[in-house]
Amino acid sequence: MLKKALQKLYEDKSKILWIDKYQKCSDHDIDVYVRYEREGYFGWGHVATIIMLALNQFDSPYILDLGCGSGYYYRHLCKYVSGLNYVGCDNDFASYLAIYEDEFNKGNTDFVVADFAKNMPNPLKKKNFDVITWNGSYSCFDDDEHKKIIESASKKLGQNGILVVSDYFSEKNNSPWYYSINSARDEGKLRKIFQEVFDNVFLYIDKKEGGFYLLASNRKLPVNN
Repeated sequence: MLKKALQKLYEDKSKILWIDKYQKCSDHDIDVYVRYEREGYFGWGHVATIIMLALNQFDSPYILDLGCGSGYYYRHLCKYVSGLNYVGCDNDFASYLAIYEDEFNKGNTDFVVADFAKNMPNPLKKKNFDVITWNGSYSCFDDDEHKKIIESASKKLGQNGILVVSDYFSEKNNSPWYYSINSARDEGKLRKIFQEVFDNVFLYIDKKEGGFYLLASNRKLPVNN
C-alpha cells in the first residue's frame, strides 16, 4: 500500500517537477518515493521511527507539528495512528495545503500560520499537547532561537509530553544544503541545549546520512542513552 501511494504521488508530481539523472529532486514527497522504490530504503526513515516512538506512548495523542509544510508526516505516517488529533504549524504553507485539502480529516486536523520562534501555538482541544514534533527546520534558526523554541515547546507540553526533533547534523563547517547554515555540529552542545529544559534526552546521530534524531521529556522515555 505504501509503495502504491508513493508511486501515485511520484507520478502526479513528476509531471510538473523536474528530476535529474542523479535522482535528486526539488520535492520531499518525490524524494521519498525515489529512495524507497529505486534505492531500497526510506529517505528520512529515522524520522518516522522516532515520531512513532513518541506517539505510541499515548492513547489518542494530541500532536503539534512545527514546520509542517504540506503536512507531510501527517499524510504518510501520523494519520494511521488511532485517535490522532493533529495541529500543523508553519509560517508559509497555504499554497501547499490546497494540493492536499481532500486528504485531511477536518474533524481531527487544524492548521495554524505562525512564526513559532516568536509565537508558539496554543493547544486547541486539550490543556496541553502530548507530542510536539520539529522536523527538518532546526537548522533554519540560530542558537538563541533554538533555546526560545525549546523552552516555549516545553510549556505547551503536558507533564508527560514528549518533544521530537530531527534535522541535519554535520561536523564540517560547510553544509551541502544551502538552508542548513545552522545545522547541529557538536553532539555535546546539541544534547546540552535540551537537557537545560528537559530531564530526559535521547539523541541518535546518523553521521553517514548526516542527521540527528532526538526525544526530550520530563517523563521516562521509551529509549535512552
